[in-house]
Amino acid sequence: MKKLNLILMSCMFLLFARNNAQAQLNAGDIVFTGYNSSATNVDSFSFVLLVNIPAGTQISFTDNAWLSTGAFRAGEQHLTWTAGQAFVAGREITIFGTTSPTPLTPNSLVAFTSNSAGTCSGTMVSLNTSGDQIIAYQGTVASPTIIAGIHMNVYAVTGVGDCGNTTAAAWDPVCVDGAGGTVGNGNWSSKPAALTTGTNAVWIGSQDVTASEEDWAVFNCTGPLATPAQVRAAVNNNANWFSGDGATTRRTSPSRCTFLGLLPLPIKLNGFSAQLNSDKTVTVKWKVDEQQDVVSYIVERSTDGVSFSQTGVVFPAVNTDTYSFIDANPVAGKNYYRLFIKEASGKITYSRTVIVSLKAGIVISLYPNPVKDKLTIQQFGTLQSRTALLTDGQGKTILTIRLTSLVQTVSMERFGKGIYMLKLDDGSSYKIVKE
Repeated sequence: MKKLNLILMSCMFLLFARNNAQAQLNAGDIVFTGYNSSATNVDSFSFVLLVNIPAGTQISFTDNAWLSTGAFRAGEQHLTWTAGQAFVAGREITIFGTTSPTPLTPNSLVAFTSNSAGTCSGTMVSLNTSGDQIIAYQGTVASPTIIAGIHMNVYAVTGVGDCGNTTAAAWDPVCVDGAGGTVGNGNWSSKPAALTTGTNAVWIGSQDVTASEEDWAVFNCTGPLATPAQVRAAVNNNANWFSGDGATTRRTSPSRCTFLGLLPLPIKLNGFSAQLNSDKTVTVKWKVDEQQDVVSYIVERSTDGVSFSQTGVVFPAVNTDTYSFIDANPVAGKNYYRLFIKEASGKITYSRTVIVSLKAGIVISLYPNPVKDKLTIQQFGTLQSRTALLTDGQGKTILTIRLTSLVQTVSMERFGKGIYMLKLDDGSSYKIVKE
């Protein structure tokens, strides 16, 4: 893959594991269905369970090279997913980064996260920095039980650092060991003996003759996919994949095919609202009943109900189905809010639109808060000569302040420690903590 700065990846999941049950899996009990490592979209990979598993089942993943001596190359990262709930055969699970290039900053991945309930331990290098394969296993790094693999390399011409011997049957046996005068590195990998390409592993190959690997690929749902044997045969045949090299707008995992008759999970939004706060901010709230395929919740705002723009992003969180976002800078007049939900497949869902009206008035910022001596009151927009009342914990007015400049200071030294309120004559109020 293309070499970028090394970014260590960690995992977060939506629910904690409920027990320590463990299903012992065999080669072919899962199959990979997609990945994206182009650094244009979020790094991701997906797989389908072909057996039922209880909560607590663990599967480890690595893009670490496998040596022909029958061991992982030392010194690289391994990520272990623990299922937080029981899953039935046919469920497609995705592990993906938490940022996307639009509207967020590209190449700023901070974590691998899953669209399914569970917890994670260990770390894994982002796919676009190291490794042209993903190997799934159970057990330890020193003594793994290999259960699935996907390989993206295709070195067909000998060159500097390339061995030119990649095959579906063996993957990269010479390159990874540094034999034949080549220098081995973590991008090359032999095929583990437990795997057979076309049976319980897939070699993507290259549909781009100028590329040494495919930066993204996804199973194209070619079937039949009604039985585990049919799924293995279809998914592990690289003729049934879309793939490409370099930048792409395709969201490549999960495939969202229907495996074993189990339909992909839809997003279920249960409630969306917005309310104006006393400090003239707006709190947007929503609740979901199902969020297994959600990448991010994007809060959008409009002043006319037609043209919307992003005002905030919230990512799926651990052990929660209720979310909120505070818009600190609503405009005077009508503020239209809606939720833009991005799923890992590329599907987008919009919530209903809600309206919050804000009367024109003074908008201020107080700092530092907590305060020890001098409190700064900063107005935003056009200067408005208003009166502010400073009240103590019992609601008694202890100071009247005339706001005559955009930035002015108030001495708090003579007041004792405690909670105070700054009340404006437009009805808004702000809490102040005196240390």
